[in-house]
Amino acid sequence: MDPADDPSIPHPDAWHLLGLVAELEPGILIAGPIGRPRRDAATPHTRTPHTRTPHARTPHAGQAPGPGALFIRPLRPGGRASTTDLFGLLAPPGTQAVAVALTGRADTDAAPHRVRVEVAVDADGRFRSRVRSAADGHVLVEDDDASGLLVDALHRVLGLAAPGPPPPFGRLVLGVWCAGLAAALRAGGPLTWPRAAALHPAVSSHPSTSPLEHPPPSPESIAEWTTAVDAPSRWESLRRRVATGSHVVDLRPSDADWMDATTFGRWYLGGLPSPEWLEGELLANRAPALAGFREVRRRCR
Repeated sequence: MDPADDPSIPHPDAWHLLGLVAELEPGILIAGPIGRPRRDAATPHTRTPHTRTPHARTPHAGQAPGPGALFIRPLRPGGRASTTDLFGLLAPPGTQAVAVALTGRADTDAAPHRVRVEVAVDADGRFRSRVRSAADGHVLVEDDDASGLLVDALHRVLGLAAPGPPPPFGRLVLGVWCAGLAAALRAGGPLTWPRAAALHPAVSSHPSTSPLEHPPPSPESIAEWTTAVDAPSRWESLRRRVATGSHVVDLRPSDADWMDATTFGRWYLGGLPSPEWLEGELLANRAPALAGFREVRRRCR
């Protein structure tokens, strides 16, 4: 059967590009073919209202390539390419698929090792990914159900909404709390539960009720305050504030404008300590707050 006739697998262009990008140096973005009719051209795919903006950087210069053309763009020539190099890029009109290859580090039970990640996404939103050993090219993982910021970014390059809903907003609250707890560990001194609870955003924003002076809230209460903020609209609201410059983070407003809520949420969380990592730090430091933190994590899952 021709892969093009089977809707259960990615668009054949994505398969082709994944094979092509495997032969190129890491950090290469391929867009193409250009101008080829889609199988379901009568059914438009979802785009978000802010997809195309006048100030967005595009991966092409001048006029778009002709029908059947492939466009190859090195990412950060002479430097180390990363997912953030895709921010703000838009594929030429008529692009049927995009693909990219990046290198990174994989931590396993054996030892950290370098890997090469290759991802292709087509104009229908189907995608395929492959993780290979950077040393010998051996395929470690290959599937069409990957997720993460790289997959999101390639969808945005095509003007598509990132797959899936935004992460729960409570993870942002939990991440901010983890950052505060990590700083407290670095500062030294026993990290007791009252001290840890005082650093939670819901508590630190009301210093008059600091648990250092009153009975500390229970882990159950901290977990309830963490998850109470969950609402899909919160990520979109925060993204718009960053895009207009009214909320300053380590992201250009134009890149926030290029993102959608799902991409923005995953990017934001990627810059905060994970609860898993923080729990390991608490355990390594024998922090008295460990039991309470574990209970909060359990209730926030």
